[in-house]
Amino acid sequence: MAIQTTKKVLSLPGGGIRGYLQTVFIDILINHYPFVTPFSDNFDVICGTSIGCINALGIAAGKPISQLSNLFLNDGPWIFTIRTAEDIALDSDNASEPSNLPDGAQKAAFLIENDPFYKAVSVNSNYGHTRLYDVIDTVLGDVKLNELNTNVLLTAFDTTTSQPVLFSNYTGNGYIGSNELAANVAKASSAAPVYLPTYSIGDIAYADGGLGANDPSQYGLTLAKRIGAYNGEDVTRTLVLDIGTGVLPPEDWATNYSGIPFVGAGLQLSKVIKATLAGSNILAANDLYYRDKYTTDDVFYYNYAPVLNTALYDPGLDNSSPEFLNYMYNLAYQWFDNDRANIDEFMGKFFA
Repeated sequence: MAIQTTKKVLSLPGGGIRGYLQTVFIDILINHYPFVTPFSDNFDVICGTSIGCINALGIAAGKPISQLSNLFLNDGPWIFTIRTAEDIALDSDNASEPSNLPDGAQKAAFLIENDPFYKAVSVNSNYGHTRLYDVIDTVLGDVKLNELNTNVLLTAFDTTTSQPVLFSNYTGNGYIGSNELAANVAKASSAAPVYLPTYSIGDIAYADGGLGANDPSQYGLTLAKRIGAYNGEDVTRTLVLDIGTGVLPPEDWATNYSGIPFVGAGLQLSKVIKATLAGSNILAANDLYYRDKYTTDDVFYYNYAPVLNTALYDPGLDNSSPEFLNYMYNLAYQWFDNDRANIDEFMGKFFA
């Protein structure tokens, strides 16, 4: 007779600089509940997309949450910046100012040239995608997926076949890359179109996993059950902790996208893209919530999804200003205080 078991899943969706909301909230949870150290040992599966993939892999590699948080504070402003006119005039490979975001006209020019906003001009540059790659290499080093502390599932998008893919250290059908460098997978999953260049592993150029599944919670849940079945276990109980990167109010889904001065058909397309990205997260979260509340499945789900104040702050994936970072820090604590009863209820089941 199969042994009845519980599986626990941590899901970290994408969201650019707003991944800071994930690390702050995780730090709050660690300080209030009896998680074991390292944090990865509390979960059977950790899944992530884009910046959530970077955070997921850092956690699965046993890195402290404080190190991941500091990446947003120290490196985020240099990842999301461009060279000034003076830098360009001096023919410098480096940016002299952090958080120097392109304005609408500059973004339009980048699009015309088919250049990502934050593609650095040199592998030696101190900003943009070069800075991001340096950060990822520093955090993950040469560890491979199959050397991580727990099972992982990471999303990416194969631009050759125009198909989403799932990287994992589990070698079952449907998953790839168990022997791949974690750093390569992080770079592939976080290659957000328009913002960052694609990243090639072998002959395949990958783009951001959010193009297929920005919230990978459902796929993490499936992997947990597959692992249980493979081990001859009867997985009768699952818990999914889904830590998002903030939610745009619905009335903002149809606003101008990323400050790019689109008009006509381009404007309509930008609205569709924005609503699609937000909608996929909501559908994934709602489905697991309904399974938790309205079915007989023993699936317990908690979704951290603070609504962003778009009237006061630009919620862009690239807004690395000190003001927005400080706002996200306070927002995480505000959410925890306001939703403490629901969090306590979920954690009671998590540690039961």
